Amino acid sequence: MKEVEVLNTTYLQKAKKVSILLQQDKQKRQADNKIPKNNALQYRFYMLNDNQGTHFTTSTLILKKERLWTIFSQAYLNKELETSYGGLRLWYNNIKGLLLYDQKEKSIGFDFEYQYDNFTLSLQRKNLIYSKQTKCSAKEMNNRIALSHYLQLSPFRGLWYSLAYEKMKKNSAFTPQFDWEYYARKYKNILFVLDMNGWYQFNTTPNKCYYSPQKTDSTLLALRSYVQLPKQSQIRIEIAKGYSFWEKNSLYSYLLEYRYKNMNARCNWSNASSNNQGSNYKSIECRLEMGVSW
Repeated sequence: MKEVEVLNTTYLQKAKKVSILLQQDKQKRQADNKIPKNNALQYRFYMLNDNQGTHFTTSTLILKKERLWTIFSQAYLNKELETSYGGLRLWYNNIKGLLLYDQKEKSIGFDFEYQYDNFTLSLQRKNLIYSKQTKCSAKEMNNRIALSHYLQLSPFRGLWYSLAYEKMKKNSAFTPQFDWEYYARKYKNILFVLDMNGWYQFNTTPNKCYYSPQKTDSTLLALRSYVQLPKQSQIRIEIAKGYSFWEKNSLYSYLLEYRYKNMNARCNWSNASSNNQGSNYKSIECRLEMGVSW
């Protein structure tokens, strides 16, 4: 294989937006910092398949000593490349720091996060392959700074927005995004939420190693349904339709999620989860998280 060949030159993993309810969960955890925490062992699995030949999985094992440190190891596997990284995260109250080591590329990265009054500032340096998902991107590092803010509008409504700047070897990217839950209504054990979210990226220098047009976008209107079930379980169903104004493609996204105590499983079917958007592109992403605490 030639050096310039890649796993999938059109695939670019987006900076994932944070859902409003997950942001609320984060705020609750911050409020609980005054309460002594337990130890925890957690396993996370992630898979992506698309019709362009991309297939990869990640498996992560995490050991947490709450309020003090987190040790993790993550394996990244696909048919053409295997790599892994591990690290140590230290945190106290609203400050988090992470030092990680890429075992294949012999690179050292970090992730720093500071939270204040619903604002979050993050600084990150990490191997580019974990965001671009191409073989040749493993030779570069990604330096990223982001500022996000969450605004609670009502008990079931909120606005989250973010600005991010990334510096790669031959390219820089600027990415604003937002998630606005503008209407919510509860009927018995079901919460219905109408949502609008958008993601927009501007690249200075297109790169043949990974998909990086000068500008690309995604805007979606979504209906989210949260069904509360007995025994601390919940089902989430999301149907979203939208449009890419710069690439002039219709977009869709369907999500199914199940939560039960310390377990969370979800799958997302979409043509809007990467920059290879359009009616001919299809992908499925699945995540599984489970753990125990003591």
